Amino acid sequence: MRRKLIIIAILLFVVAAVVLAMGLIEHGDWAKPSIASAWASLDANSLVGFGALVEQKIDADLWFDVLLPFLTWPAWAPPAIVGVIVLAIGLLFRPKRHLKPDEHPA
Repeated sequence: MRRKLIIIAILLFVVAAVVLAMGLIEHGDWAKPSIASAWASLDANSLVGFGALVEQKIDADLWFDVLLPFLTWPAWAPPAIVGVIVLAIGLLFRPKRHLKPDEHPA
């Protein structure tokens, strides 16, 4: 389990590095593209629809105070943050120690 979590974390770091490199190459800026612009390039209508859904059905303050600022983050940040969390969990996860038949637990 530990090895799988570390591999997932490494893959997330690779994704973050690729997105960061693409932003540097295309825009010359580490903060671009934002999450919103990356989402809009995939499907702009879903981004607008999601915003309208949150604003009208849940809470407009949630959209303006929480989600909209989050969507302005650089697109490489979420995979990097999740990678750090998964790596921390992977490093803290300790495999069970199997006792030999003649050993007694301390």
